[in-house]
Amino acid sequence: MDEFDKCLDLVEEMAKSTLDVVKKFRQSASVTKTRAPRTYKFEYVETILRNARKPLHIDDIIDIAGKEYNVTISKDSLSSAISKKIRSGSKITRTAPNTFEYREV
Repeated sequence: MDEFDKCLDLVEEMAKSTLDVVKKFRQSASVTKTRAPRTYKFEYVETILRNARKPLHIDDIIDIAGKEYNVTISKDSLSSAISKKIRSGSKITRTAPNTFEYREV
């Protein structure tokens, strides 16, 4: 094998390696594009309650979510979700009927 063939082999290996790196970057970019913007509605609720630093009625939570985050939340589904979180040991507590507070303990 002469020097020119060795040089061609080297260029070919470099091109294959570069192509592998490009494919990996494209795959990781497509994964982050699909996952990054997703925020669950309950995360907004936790943020709203944490920032309020006082108990809020469920209607107030829904209003704030709509105004600040442009999110529409059903009152029934939110009430159910909060109840499930409370039962699972969340930092959210019920202070009165349909009134909730985020407690930092």
